[in-house]
Amino acid sequence: MKVKTYVVGPLSANCYIVSTEQSAVVIDPGFMTEKVLMQVTQNKEIIKGILLTHGHADHISAVMQVKELTGAPIAIHKSGSEALFDANISLCNMMNGMYVQPKVDKQPEILLEGGETLEFGDIEIKVIHTPGHTDSGVCFLIENLLFTGDTLFAGNIGRTDFPTGDYNKMKESLHKLAALDKDYFVYPGHGIPTTLEKEKSNNPYMVDNI
Repeated sequence: MKVKTYVVGPLSANCYIVSTEQSAVVIDPGFMTEKVLMQVTQNKEIIKGILLTHGHADHISAVMQVKELTGAPIAIHKSGSEALFDANISLCNMMNGMYVQPKVDKQPEILLEGGETLEFGDIEIKVIHTPGHTDSGVCFLIENLLFTGDTLFAGNIGRTDFPTGDYNKMKESLHKLAALDKDYFVYPGHGIPTTLEKEKSNNPYMVDNI
């Protein structure tokens, strides 16, 4: 399994392309840079899914550009799907023109609840519902890789003061991640990668929550 990381947009969000030789998925296309465009274009035949960890603009703004290039289905938690249509919910309207609201013309193909297992070609993905940053937050578990969006960062966690954010739910979500059965490489929505064991030992929000 290969992971390519692209730091994109004014808020430096991480966009990931996760691939095998046969299949690929794009996680959180928040901004279309030249490098992301090149990679999506080069791999458009094997990109089977577009996965969104939540509905904020810095994670979704380029979703339709990727979809138009690949035809891949969009997956987002059911409680966050309206962010694809509403610039107030996506926070686009709060960002002073930094991000463009995606022009989505229909509900995404895959509405997540959490707990399901998705298959995109030979890539199997387990979905973990992790509300807290937003009520639609999810993490994606692919083999030994954990994509945490704005739930868990290296040494920190996502903000909980945006609409539908909830610190008590965030604590429950962190406890859920801490209870996973082994160590994982953690790829967050912003910042550097880390490991789950490192965060359980050093991240103050996780240490206090185990």
